[in-house]
Amino acid sequence: MAKVSVFKAPSEFLAMTIKDMLDENGIACMIRSDQTAGYNFTPRGYYGDILVFSEDEDRALELIGGFQGTLGQLAEYETTDEDVAG
Repeated sequence: MAKVSVFKAPSEFLAMTIKDMLDENGIACMIRSDQTAGYNFTPRGYYGDILVFSEDEDRALELIGGFQGTLGQLAEYETTDEDVAG
């Protein structure tokens, strides 16, 4: 079965977060890191790819899109004094 990249993760943290989300939703996946061993940087500007089996690609992209949409909504949320005061 062929594997396809569904996400280029800019950091190890985000790669692990996406991998955990896919695993929890029954999608087998793996991280293919482009990080150079012994160095704490990513020469290509991203940490690595999230790979899934080709038959899971559409569902994985749907889940990742929903996750990214949630992150965007959180970034746009503004806390006011009224929110904090309850």
